[in-house]
Amino acid sequence: MPDGTAVLFGQVMRHFREAQGLSVRGLAKAARVDPSRISRAENGLARLSPSAVKAVDQVLHTDGLLVVLRQGATQNATLFPPRNTIPGILEMSMSNGGDYPDDDAVTVPISIAGKVVHVSLSRRTLLGLLAAGGAGVLPAAPAAAVSAPAWPRDEDPVAYATRFLVGHQDAHHLFPPAVHIEALRKRLDGIEQIRQSCDAATRRKLRTVQGAYAEHLSWLSKEAGDLSGCLAWAERAALWAMDSGDYPMVTYMQLRKASLALDGRDHRTALDLAEQAVNPSWPIPPVLAGIGHAYLARGRALAGGRPDADMERAGELLAVSPGEETPGYLRFYGSRFGDAEAATAYLEAGRPGEAVDLLTSCITGLRPTQRRDKASYMARLAHAHAAAQAPDEAAMTAGEALVIATEAGSQSVRAELVRLDAILMSRWPDQAQAREFHELITAA
Repeated sequence: MPDGTAVLFGQVMRHFREAQGLSVRGLAKAARVDPSRISRAENGLARLSPSAVKAVDQVLHTDGLLVVLRQGATQNATLFPPRNTIPGILEMSMSNGGDYPDDDAVTVPISIAGKVVHVSLSRRTLLGLLAAGGAGVLPAAPAAAVSAPAWPRDEDPVAYATRFLVGHQDAHHLFPPAVHIEALRKRLDGIEQIRQSCDAATRRKLRTVQGAYAEHLSWLSKEAGDLSGCLAWAERAALWAMDSGDYPMVTYMQLRKASLALDGRDHRTALDLAEQAVNPSWPIPPVLAGIGHAYLARGRALAGGRPDADMERAGELLAVSPGEETPGYLRFYGSRFGDAEAATAYLEAGRPGEAVDLLTSCITGLRPTQRRDKASYMARLAHAHAAAQAPDEAAMTAGEALVIATEAGSQSVRAELVRLDAILMSRWPDQAQAREFHELITAA
């Protein structure tokens, strides 16, 4: 993860660049600095050399502020975040179902060497700075700020536990996975304690909520790069779901395990699990069947078969608008997910051109808050470019994906990019872009 001082420098530089109406390439050209270095510095992934900072400072007319900040941010800068930062954002998410203005502009005063600069940042960027930390520059890391508060005595435990989970689900892109995992595990312990003093009906409802917590912890564990934890939480979610009669969750966890098998290129296990999921002994929402057919398409492609029929069926099912009975944890799935999975199946089937087209379309339609999705899709796109014998495009796309994945704390995407780096280095070790990406991911 980038440290707080590097992130702060990058955000201040980006603020002044945008105020001058310059693109990254425009600033790089005027300052005679490689544009990739400007981009990496703005994202807190690298530090510009003193001479480069001086050149950028002159182009942006910042009167030496960038030079001072670069010389020693921990001594020369102080950030004064507004009161409504980490706990405020999460509280808003819990109180209104997640409809919070995470990308609204926040004006943050930053004191640099005695001068105060008011920098406009999105809430997501501000919270990213807080998450990155940095002694002497930023407030404490956010773990304590989003840890589980005391259980309210005057509120329905099922409603409160559900709102707490939804708040973390909707704010997943604001903090590293480990932060959410710590808070959710503490709350999960509290739910079990509360269950002991509830009537039978409430205990069953809370068991359903516990299954939903375990599902999200499974997903967060995967994002954190902990595949064994992902599987363990998925199995616990399935057990709790069976106990409470939440059978769609049981099917969903079959699909989670199918996804892990696909990532491990185990097409037999993936096909078995996906087949079970689309042919359950209980009713399931169309979206679950759509996910199942998407995974069947990928499994068939891995096995050397044709994925087209399952792709088409997945597209039809994922296009169905969710009904009131559709569980909340399925609200993140739709046609774009289906297209991304179809692109992955095309790639496995040896049709990288079709994969490139689909993934490019998927990326174009993403919202700014969908950082993890963007990183994942760009990593897949980089693999598609490599399969299409376009190493320069693969390396450049992978570089962008790495920046976003690092910012989002997605270890699962990083693992995909490490695999791509091995492909690029084995096939095109002398390509300049491939070597540059290799250096970037090695240093990150």
